[in-house]
Amino acid sequence: MGKWRLVYCHFLLMIRLIMKLKITFLILLGVLIFSIGIVFYLFLDTSNKANYQHTSFNRNFHNDAIQLTNQLDIQYNSYYLAGATRENIYFGNVTAPWKMLITNTMLSDSQHVKLQTEGQDNFTFHSIYVTVDSPYFYLVEGSIPAIFKGNIVDWYGYRHTYGNAPFLESKPINETSFVMRTISSRSKEFTLGKQMNFHPYVKLAPGLLEKQIDGNFCTDGMLHFNKELGMLVYVYYYRNQFICADTSLNLLYRGNTIDTVSQAKITVAEVKSDSSVTLSSPPLTVNNKSCVSGNWLFINSNILAKNEGVKDFEHSSVIDVYNLKDGQYQFSFYLPEHKGKKVREFKVYDYMLIAMYDHYVLKYQLDPHYFTGGSDTTAEVNVIK
Repeated sequence: MGKWRLVYCHFLLMIRLIMKLKITFLILLGVLIFSIGIVFYLFLDTSNKANYQHTSFNRNFHNDAIQLTNQLDIQYNSYYLAGATRENIYFGNVTAPWKMLITNTMLSDSQHVKLQTEGQDNFTFHSIYVTVDSPYFYLVEGSIPAIFKGNIVDWYGYRHTYGNAPFLESKPINETSFVMRTISSRSKEFTLGKQMNFHPYVKLAPGLLEKQIDGNFCTDGMLHFNKELGMLVYVYYYRNQFICADTSLNLLYRGNTIDTVSQAKITVAEVKSDSSVTLSSPPLTVNNKSCVSGNWLFINSNILAKNEGVKDFEHSSVIDVYNLKDGQYQFSFYLPEHKGKKVREFKVYDYMLIAMYDHYVLKYQLDPHYFTGGSDTTAEVNVIK
């Protein structure tokens, strides 16, 4: 959004110059269009080239660690991965949030279900997100705030929220507590916290996210909870770091990705009209996407390694694998493009890697040699119960 705001400001400035100088309109219109084109090109060129700068690291590639087995066209790109079991994969929908798609793990059969919640007509829902952790599902709405918990047998959820702190995202830890990312009322910065079913209901951990610039954009990232290890995992978007903490939000360790971008490369500007802060130039995204499973952390990196070709990097999504027990890098593999599109979301369940490309779902099988203690690895993937 920052780059569009700057282009827009540039556009307004040129219009004002035209009105002030009263020179031939067509000539200045040409200059205006040319100038906007140059600014737009520079933003795109800067954001693209920054990702391709070689840094001083190599990747250990094992592209045979996964194998494509099944795929399904689900027609719409508004679906997201909500969860999975050995039998089924569950998809939420951002444009039809009360409807879910369920497929079997062979991607050969599907059905739709409708969600319902207690007091549904009494709330104004803005941004619903659904997580399936069989046999339960959780419907989350951070702006109310509210969390509804229900059984996947009847898909009916009951209010399950403690306290009234709004949040940006929330992940279930167990049946009665949740880890969340919120904005501190004191610092106005992103903070990790925990919702519980006993007083004080909400516990914040302001020291976990480390501020580098503004405390918001510089600490933005992806929140995960790993049930097998009882571990909270937070992966920063704009720096080479991830955080591991226990269920009481005590820091276990800070891990680093293999690239060298230790400082967030972002520029922020204040919007005086509403005292908010926005990005004033395109940020360098270090980690695009991520997920956890068992002892593993999977990160889709946005940084080119020395031993990679730009063409391979452009037409695939590189996945770096880390062992969550010690934070050490293990190996990497590529998720190739599908029908000209890069992967937009992926998660690992059991020995399945489920990847979403536009409106397609692809299932990859993980090779046990790399995920159950082969010669270079010792971690195990999540076995779904």
